[in-house]
Amino acid sequence: MFRVLLIAAIAVLVGADQLTKYLATSYLEHQPPVGWDGVFVLQYSRNDGAAFGLFRDQTWILIGLTSLLVLAVLALLLSGRYRRSFMVNLSGVLVVAGGLGNLIDRIWHGYVIDFFYFELINFPIFNVADVFVVCGAVLLLIYFLFVQKDDDGLLPAAGVKDNGDNQSDPQSGADGSEAG
Repeated sequence: MFRVLLIAAIAVLVGADQLTKYLATSYLEHQPPVGWDGVFVLQYSRNDGAAFGLFRDQTWILIGLTSLLVLAVLALLLSGRYRRSFMVNLSGVLVVAGGLGNLIDRIWHGYVIDFFYFELINFPIFNVADVFVVCGAVLLLIYFLFVQKDDDGLLPAAGVKDNGDNQSDPQSGADGSEAG
């Protein structure tokens, strides 16, 4: 059931991404930008590269790299290793969904459809799938830097506190009381 829920969540997010791209194509292509001029606008754009213009016109390399990343994260999710960690599963679902959303565009169109543009800071134009990938990556980074407590990636059981005092002391008995 766990794996079915992961796949369903990914499918819903990919569907949402593809719907927004369909709407952007239908209503924004060949139109002037719409929104708060000078701050934030919706503007149709075709991106044949990766973030910040990397790998421009390298569609097959991007398809290969994206496929490998999506498969690796999906394999980790489906392995169940982090099953008890909502944060890892949420971040993985976001990364996979965003990766698949842009992968579909690259395979189907040969480019990615972007449409969010923060003019105020001249931030590169992006889409919903990009938001998923960035949010998922940030969550995963937060998890591994600040949340994860042990080597297997699972939080300790509730109520268990390991402060390093579990070492045996020759001066005390087996139950921690003073010997003698």
